[in-house]
Amino acid sequence: MKNSSFLILILIGFVFFASVIEVNSNCTPGGAKKECGEHKQCLKKGVNNTYHCVCKAGFMTLGDSCQDMDECQEKDIRSKCKRKGAKCKNIPGSYTCKCPQGFEMNLESDHCEDLDECEDKPCHEKAVCHNERGSYSCACVKGFAGDGHECVEDMAYKQKQKIQQIITIGGAAGGGTLFLIALIVCFLGARKKKPEEKEEKGIEEQDSTTTVYSRWESSEESDDDDDDE
Repeated sequence: MKNSSFLILILIGFVFFASVIEVNSNCTPGGAKKECGEHKQCLKKGVNNTYHCVCKAGFMTLGDSCQDMDECQEKDIRSKCKRKGAKCKNIPGSYTCKCPQGFEMNLESDHCEDLDECEDKPCHEKAVCHNERGSYSCACVKGFAGDGHECVEDMAYKQKQKIQQIITIGGAAGGGTLFLIALIVCFLGARKKKPEEKEEKGIEEQDSTTTVYSRWESSEESDDDDDDE
């Protein structure tokens, strides 16, 4: 176990110092880039104040060239990005913490936050945009069909609306007609009822006269009987 730890320390030390190991010597400060090559720089080195071409930070010497170091292989760096809600992405000479799709890095909180894609109006003009966590969706408004990015007039919906309007208008007209018929029936019924009431009233008056007459006859008969006695 101790030997393994020792070997790891040696490897880390080698990687660290390899980034500044001399590749070529006798370069000119501020000279042409081709003098040292890609990913190299001319730095003063040694007690003699001589300049040498060395690999830039984030690169390590591999033969006569400089190779990019993958910082994302280091656990501490991966954990740092993870705490931000991001993933480590290696770039030449360095690394970056990249947020997942649909998220962006908030510079103030230094953390990935949901990106409101609807602000960029990605949907069709006849569609409604709904922002979702890490994404968004588009839905065509009523009367139009499509995936939200492309919306065309929905002929089936339009035809259905026309039929509904016809039914509504027909229902209103039919209701008005029935109401008018009901009024006419009531009016005719009222007119028919008046003669019947008069006829019934005449019968009642006749019955009343007959009753009075009968009583008068009964009274006369009673008087005649008294005279006979």
